[in-house]
Amino acid sequence: MRSVRQKLASVALAVVAVGVVSASTTGTAGAAARTYELEFCNYGSDYSAYLDFGDFTSTIQEPGGCWSATRPGSAKQTVRVVGSKFVAGSWKTCRSKALTLDGWDTYIEAKGKFPTSGCTIPVTID
Repeated sequence: MRSVRQKLASVALAVVAVGVVSASTTGTAGAAARTYELEFCNYGSDYSAYLDFGDFTSTIQEPGGCWSATRPGSAKQTVRVVGSKFVAGSWKTCRSKALTLDGWDTYIEAKGKFPTSGCTIPVTID
């Protein structure tokens, strides 16, 4: 027959084990998914612009406007800036080179004049 001291030690060990399992389960379940802030501004251009993610787009930003969003930060993502301007009686649309978002807080800015030749929108990314 076990002594009272042995029984109490067993109960204490069981309580500690349950506490460790509960804490590790709660910590995993309660952890928030990683996100990052994305900001797109059209401060330095003479055209309307928006971000194209492939499956959705930001809102259109006129010169001087900004758009921001909290994005999931689990994987790299490709985005392009799309610019439009009324030129010679009709709307012309051009895109930037592909930009890679790496899941860190990112700032993208449309820049410069709308292209008169070629069709690549100038942008900066930080």
